[in-house]
Amino acid sequence: MHSIYTQASNVAIWLGDLGWPGKYIKSVFKFFKEFATGLTAEGIVPSYAHLVDAWPDDLYIENIEEVDVESLDGENAREIVGLTVGLRSFIRHCWFERTWTVQEFFLAQKSIFYCGGHTFDGGAFMQFMSHLTKHDRFCCAVDLPIKFQIYISNACSTMEAFQHLKTFRSSLLECIGSFRHRKATDPRDKIYGLLGLGASDTKDLIQPDYTLSVEQVYENFVVSLLDRTKHLDVFSHVRTERQPNFNLPSFVPDWTMDLSEIYWPEQRAWSKQWCLLDVYDACHGSKVDFKAQPGALSIRGKIIDVIRTVATQDLGGSQRQRGVSTSDAIDEWLKIANVPPQEEDPGLAKRESFWVAMCAGIERNSNASPEDFNDFNEMQPTQKYSDIFHRLSGIETDLHEGYEETLRKIPETKEAGAVVIPDPYRPINMSVGLAHRNRRVMGTRDGRVGLAPKHARQGDVVAVLTGGRVPFILRPEEHHYTIVGDAYVHGIMDGEALQAGEELEYIELH
Repeated sequence: MHSIYTQASNVAIWLGDLGWPGKYIKSVFKFFKEFATGLTAEGIVPSYAHLVDAWPDDLYIENIEEVDVESLDGENAREIVGLTVGLRSFIRHCWFERTWTVQEFFLAQKSIFYCGGHTFDGGAFMQFMSHLTKHDRFCCAVDLPIKFQIYISNACSTMEAFQHLKTFRSSLLECIGSFRHRKATDPRDKIYGLLGLGASDTKDLIQPDYTLSVEQVYENFVVSLLDRTKHLDVFSHVRTERQPNFNLPSFVPDWTMDLSEIYWPEQRAWSKQWCLLDVYDACHGSKVDFKAQPGALSIRGKIIDVIRTVATQDLGGSQRQRGVSTSDAIDEWLKIANVPPQEEDPGLAKRESFWVAMCAGIERNSNASPEDFNDFNEMQPTQKYSDIFHRLSGIETDLHEGYEETLRKIPETKEAGAVVIPDPYRPINMSVGLAHRNRRVMGTRDGRVGLAPKHARQGDVVAVLTGGRVPFILRPEEHHYTIVGDAYVHGIMDGEALQAGEELEYIELH
């Protein structure tokens, strides 16, 4: 399939007529085009300025499918609601949900959508996505009703993985992880259907074999990936907070697991977490040394520490629903990290170290702004996502003090990401928000602090494994361990835990 789509001069994507909502597709495609090409430096789409106040006050997105658009009062109201109905129908088309359709869009030199007698260029659609993301990230003054802005941001998140892969060089593993939410009639096609996206280093990694069970395909893929790449990045794709659909070892991701209930910004942040793995080097540059047998892996490594406590509160909205403030959460984190009161911390050195840990030791480069790509069809990814971040060794006192003060002022009803953070603190806030998704602050018996999976618990161990760019949280079982997830542990992210020439034992994972 890789050779077919890459050599095709054009790929036609036929979506049908979409039923009655298809009558609004022409306006949807017009909106895509104008948003893609007509966005000004301030983010304004002038031709839609008349719609700013047009959204009916009593109309909610959840009820949009029940609305008789033509019966609404006012031409502007009918225009914006009709546009929303058409967009909803377009984005919810099954083409956007299938695993096998990824290759035809991503690998094509040029693609065209055909829908209800109308056509739209695939490259222009990605340009629209680029501008939409830029607006969403920088809160520019796009002249559109706020309810509509929120809707298109959520609806078009289904295409964000495409945009990421078009923008950055991505591994086969990152591609499979990015599209794990897509559907496949045969679960084995969650792997087989994306093999064509792999770079040269994973070419011919495995051959499709439908005589194998789903469990065998997934486990064979993981073992083959370890053998080929010599690193353990695939372990960062494991989600163990839900019961897997198949009988898989803990070190094998269940790519069929339904993550739809997870808030989509959390899914997005999680994918960025594993795109940032190569900024760390916990294994001190070592390659994975392992032995495999069905259902088990033995990997050379070292148990570093044991979790003493895990925070009960995080930066999400759940604790505020229980009446717990962000200030309470910060106090709990500081206690776990054994950070003394400011008057007992000369120069606030321990507090600075704490906030570096809360940022997972990374910060976005100040000059790393989104590119204004003119033609997504012609664009060739030239950098990895991790290239726009750097390791963070320290934070100026006035910055971490000011940021902490800002967080403490957030009302109990608000999330950190739902308030306006002053410009000087935005780099810290971006790192903290990214690092804390699906994680909680943890402290260890030896006094280390870090970020562990939310479902980690007291007694789980911190391990550094050969080939592991980050530490892993393992759960002791009888005669073996299971993987809970990856972690950030301050002070051991650059190989400090492993000594050159140190003899390491095999750690058995099931």
